[in-house]
Amino acid sequence: MASQVRVGGRPQTERSRARTPLVAVTASPDAARSQSEEAYLRIRDRIVCLEMAPGSVVQEARLREELEIGRTPIREALQRLALENLVRSVPHRGTFVTDVNITDLSRITEVRVVLEGYAARLAAERAAATDREAIRELRYRYHEYINEAKFTEIASLFTEDGELLFGHLGNAHGREEINRFFGGLLVKPDADGKSKQPRLSRVRQFIHNHVVEIHGDNARGFSYLEAKPVYKGESYVVAARYDDEYLRLNGQWKFKKMVLTPYFMVPLKEGWAQDDLLKMGH
Repeated sequence: MASQVRVGGRPQTERSRARTPLVAVTASPDAARSQSEEAYLRIRDRIVCLEMAPGSVVQEARLREELEIGRTPIREALQRLALENLVRSVPHRGTFVTDVNITDLSRITEVRVVLEGYAARLAAERAAATDREAIRELRYRYHEYINEAKFTEIASLFTEDGELLFGHLGNAHGREEINRFFGGLLVKPDADGKSKQPRLSRVRQFIHNHVVEIHGDNARGFSYLEAKPVYKGESYVVAARYDDEYLRLNGQWKFKKMVLTPYFMVPLKEGWAQDDLLKMGH
């Protein structure tokens, strides 16, 4: 008498169990792709590191054994390597590691020289552009401090031994003197304790055509100044040129020297159609 088992509440004989379909177990697509990727990377490394010599035969059986990866992922990996010209398939002969000859090396070297030169030039241009923007930002901060009457912060934009050469307006050497120079523009109390009118107030400066030339950690630049200050209570109009020297210290650009060459500094009501063009500061 045939033995019976119960499935889902119904009896099942050995004969009916034999007719029950089996469920096939297959690797997921992700697992297959993972094995193919692993095979590709490991075979490529062997070729690049010359563990598989140029011109040698690719032995699939040996690769399956050593990498412990199945035939299909190995073949998929070899197809990718063929597209990259790292291996080549010869009909009826097999797959070979691509050979390297003197002509190929010569061409690769020629291309590499051109590409390395271009890459170096591109890197230098990008670095110069970054430095140029940093220097322009430095000059922008200088004029922002002037326009916002933040005179005590200006000295920080200079090197310790920075120079300020402003002609008839005055000169300064070193941060301490530069700080005193601009500090003199602030409101100071008289002897009786009353505040006197500042020498410079409500100034607005505008910079044009800032040109910068960089040489390593040193740079030079010039720009043109247009300003509308109130000096000792009177409105003036100013035009001048800045000539600067910059120095990069600890990755930051600073003024090493700033030279101001005035074209005219005259009261607005008088204009600059006159012989005496430097009335401000005298």
